[in-house]
Amino acid sequence: MSKRSWFIVGSVVAVLLIVGVAIALRPAEDASLRTVAAVRGDVVQDVTFTGRLVAKEDVAVAFEVTGLLDQLLVGVGDKVSKGEELARLDTRIARLEATQSQAARASEQHVARVTWQNALRAKSATEAANGATTEKKRQAVRDAKDEFDQAKEVHLATERESGTESSTTKTALSTSLTKEAAYHTAQRALEETLKANEKTESAAADAAALAEAQYLATTQTGPSIAGLSSLEASEEIKNVLLTKSTLVSPLEGVVTDISVDEGEIAVANTAIITIQTTDSLELSANASESDATKISAGMPATITLDAFT
Repeated sequence: MSKRSWFIVGSVVAVLLIVGVAIALRPAEDASLRTVAAVRGDVVQDVTFTGRLVAKEDVAVAFEVTGLLDQLLVGVGDKVSKGEELARLDTRIARLEATQSQAARASEQHVARVTWQNALRAKSATEAANGATTEKKRQAVRDAKDEFDQAKEVHLATERESGTESSTTKTALSTSLTKEAAYHTAQRALEETLKANEKTESAAADAAALAEAQYLATTQTGPSIAGLSSLEASEEIKNVLLTKSTLVSPLEGVVTDISVDEGEIAVANTAIITIQTTDSLELSANASESDATKISAGMPATITLDAFT
């Protein structure tokens, strides 16, 4: 047979094989047919999208003061309760500052009290010195008055005995006038002394009152800080800052993030630990714009988690 004849025979055989396979693989006809009545109903359409579970409540906690993180008491994944300690700062500097503030308050109070006591002693000394000076001036006035009175009596007696024109009477009159001038001089000196004493005693009293007020300012309540003097307030600030060196959890949950390690600086008001609640979660997801119009509040939803069967 020629090549052309063999080619024709082969083609026929291939066609027969293909037809036979097609007939063998054809599914058997379903002998049982089922018919149903057409009814009107709702068309149900599912909207499917993916998202992630997040806590309904989470908080990022931070220290109120800047300091060196000394102890980290929790790790990521740890469960914590409300009020539980999470971390501590190095408190050596804070303790030293609190001690220094306490010593400064005690020292300033002592200095103010000593100053007040010295002012009181100076006031008493001024009053005593002024009293002694005044008494001397008063005595000088009394002595001058006595001498003036004696000279005046001598002059009058001499005048009665020798007449007004006698040399003895004139001498006695001159002496009387001299004693009178001395008496008036002593009176003016007393008045000047009394005025000077009033000024010095007033100045000493003012100094003592100021020293007392400055001392009381270190111990009594200031006008703007209820229950504390300015020094006590400064000391209390140091003590409060010392208490801020411990970080506690504000809620019950799980630690999900820690951004600072021990030995690093924790900056004030910068979050270092994140805590999330686990008793209440919600699904956060973004639906496509075309599906968003098909969703309304209250629709039932089915959630499947990849991490669970």
